[in-house]
Amino acid sequence: MTRRNVTQDGPTGRKSDVSRAIHEQFERIVNKYSSLQEAPFDYGCGVDLYPSEVHVVEVIGKHPDAHMAEIARILGVTRGAIQQTGDRLVKKGLVEKFMDENDRKKVYLELTAKGKAAFEGHEEYHAEESSRIEKLFEGLRPEGVALLKSLLDEVESFMDIYREQKLQRNSQ
Repeated sequence: MTRRNVTQDGPTGRKSDVSRAIHEQFERIVNKYSSLQEAPFDYGCGVDLYPSEVHVVEVIGKHPDAHMAEIARILGVTRGAIQQTGDRLVKKGLVEKFMDENDRKKVYLELTAKGKAAFEGHEEYHAEESSRIEKLFEGLRPEGVALLKSLLDEVESFMDIYREQKLQRNSQ
């Protein structure tokens, strides 16, 4: 029986087969991640939070002096998105909203006790995820981890370009 190196030539000896298999696997991974982004989760505060909500909580926890426009800039979303998410977090009892006394245009969000519990629970969640990822790499040499990081950087760059091109086409 003749064996082919699938990683170099694909199952039929063509690199395009490997490219197609990688593309399909990448799409599966993205789809799985996207489904996680749609699901709410209780980070220990007694309230289910969507990823967009807990990421605002995270920014407030890490940058307590940031006003809403700064939170939007940090997350790369619109001020309107932060306004809507902030209003939901107020209703859920995780944040309180207040205006700057000297500049009424600046609106701040402050974590309540429940919001701080969500922030801490989210931090613990990230620590657990980081630990799981580190365990995946235990068997790799440093060069292998560096190669993986480099490949992920390339994929992210590719996705940034692809996203911009798609947004430009949609706006025309």
